[in-house]
Amino acid sequence: MCTRNTLRKLLNEGIIADAQYNLMLKAAQEFYKESLKYVLKKMDNSEGFWKHAFWIDFFHRNKANWEDVHYFTEMYKDVLSFSEREYEQLFEEFIDFQTISEAEICLDEAIIEEHEDGTKEYRIDVIWYELQNLKSPIGSNYRFGKLFKVAKIIIITPHSNAGIERVYYLVHKNKPENSDRNRLDVNRSLSSIFAVKVDRPESVCKCFDFQPDQKLLKNAKQATRKYNQLHSTNT
Repeated sequence: MCTRNTLRKLLNEGIIADAQYNLMLKAAQEFYKESLKYVLKKMDNSEGFWKHAFWIDFFHRNKANWEDVHYFTEMYKDVLSFSEREYEQLFEEFIDFQTISEAEICLDEAIIEEHEDGTKEYRIDVIWYELQNLKSPIGSNYRFGKLFKVAKIIIITPHSNAGIERVYYLVHKNKPENSDRNRLDVNRSLSSIFAVKVDRPESVCKCFDFQPDQKLLKNAKQATRKYNQLHSTNT
């Protein structure tokens, strides 16, 4: 997006020609294609990362094999570091996972969308949050403690660039080009703005509905004086 906007700006200003614009776009596309091939190659050292990852889909758990889980224990053995006994427990948890009933966990919290034909779409990460909180019927241990460690590796693996695009959007919105706001310090004001927006998005609380407490108001009133004291050149 940034590359396309910059090229369009240069094209409109007559700095580059149509041929140069198209050539640069083509080169950028080829770069991203090769980058994707490189990432897939690194993640597909043997039988394939994503080929074995489908077992974390709760609704397709019965189609998975133990080899699919074993693939990740071998690939990330330095991270997981299971002992022989823990490895046996992992196998038992996987068998339990395949036979667990949908009634044993709350799926309503994981629903993203419900279609007119009655089918539903779910967030797998929310389902796994419910699974990892289940306690074992024997003792107080977590029922899928070991299996969740393996599943978490797959869940936190980036599946798209949506997160990066959201960060870019926040930067572009709060620090636009050709504006006085582009002087915002990345490590100070801009990062503080991001922290507020991420911690308390408008979907949770509108800015005009926010009620600061007295301690926050007091600190805000003293902020300028404290800043001047810390950055004063006077001795």
